Amino acid sequence: MHDIGEMNLFATIVHVIDREADSVFHLRQWSAAEFSYIVRGGDDRIVRWRGEQVNCRKIKTQLEMEEAFHRSREVTIKGKRGVQSIAETEIILNRPARRKVDGRSVFVPGEALR
Repeated sequence: MHDIGEMNLFATIVHVIDREADSVFHLRQWSAAEFSYIVRGGDDRIVRWRGEQVNCRKIKTQLEMEEAFHRSREVTIKGKRGVQSIAETEIILNRPARRKVDGRSVFVPGEALR
């Protein structure tokens, strides 16, 4: 990420992160470094949403009930036609990160991320 930022490209760089690399510790590092990124995270992630701690699966269900999703585009999924729908909402990632220290898992508190 640092190396790409130093290339002086003529466009805004947005890093796309898959859920295998979405650790809270790294998200906080990237945010502190002011990188722009978008994360495809797991639906079991616990976040603060509308004043309560919930998993992302519950958020998706609630947004569906509120009809917040809108059709974005047609897509092909494993050779079959489908439709991509998108909704937008704000979440806060506020739990401590988990790191390995001397072979043990420890919690590392940090700034909440919006």
